[in-house]
Amino acid sequence: MIKEYICQDGFKEYQSAEKIALCLGFFDGLHLGHQKLILQALKENPNVGVLTFQGALKRITSAREDEEILTSVEDRKELLEKMGIHSLFVVPFDEKIHSMEAEDFIFSILKPLNVSAVYIGSDFRFGKGAKGDKELLSKYFDVHTVDFRLDEEGKKISTSSIIRLIKNGFVEEADKDLGRNYSIRGKIIHGLRNGSTKLGFPTANISPADDYVIPMKGVYATYLNLEGQRYLSMTDIGVHPTINELSTTSIEVNIFGFEGNVYFENVRLEFLSYLRPETKFASLEELKEQLSRDKTKIILKYKE
Repeated sequence: MIKEYICQDGFKEYQSAEKIALCLGFFDGLHLGHQKLILQALKENPNVGVLTFQGALKRITSAREDEEILTSVEDRKELLEKMGIHSLFVVPFDEKIHSMEAEDFIFSILKPLNVSAVYIGSDFRFGKGAKGDKELLSKYFDVHTVDFRLDEEGKKISTSSIIRLIKNGFVEEADKDLGRNYSIRGKIIHGLRNGSTKLGFPTANISPADDYVIPMKGVYATYLNLEGQRYLSMTDIGVHPTINELSTTSIEVNIFGFEGNVYFENVRLEFLSYLRPETKFASLEELKEQLSRDKTKIILKYKE
């Protein structure tokens, strides 16, 4: 069972005489590069913890553009537990942390954890002005760096590149770099019921639980994890151009083989592939025919 510690003037809750190897990073997405780093630490040390930051990349470094995240802290916690991590240290990225000198971060945050070794990505930076780096950490800890260039072409896997892929609809490529299907958590809320009343394709409207990266508008093959079951599904991200155009983008899921009232249920939506762009059809009949073709295509490709 993984134990989560929240930084409040350090990690005062954490009391352990046992040395710990610490993986440092934002770890948004926990992609294959992050996994490589953590697995190396687990292979070389009996006690491994992960320190992550809470907040979007843009809030942490001006060098990043993204306001959204790939994984909430809760997502990271669940994934890290599956990897065998027992301690998760969460640093909320507030103004105090933002303005903290790198050396102060070492002495107030890291040193009290009884750290035996530190594992970082080759480009990891921390502290005010991003002045903290491997060289500074090496003055105080045994530092191991891991290169995220994983494929034969030397491509670097990064959170930013995965975000770009998802925002442009390339979810299959993003899934490869993540090592799993990209997913978002959310709650099913009331919608306009156009899917059931006008189209014959009832949908569940999902309100994301965090500032997740939302794929570009279009129709996607998906899995919806609901009430302990995983359902193949078809998801539309868009504004209903054929019916009554919405002012904001909605996420609507047609769940295959499911009937029932699921309002306000917590769910997780996995993205498998992009099918087509959102299109304004000449009539509702044309839209219904296209939705039928979309559903058939998904079933033929993914039905187990």
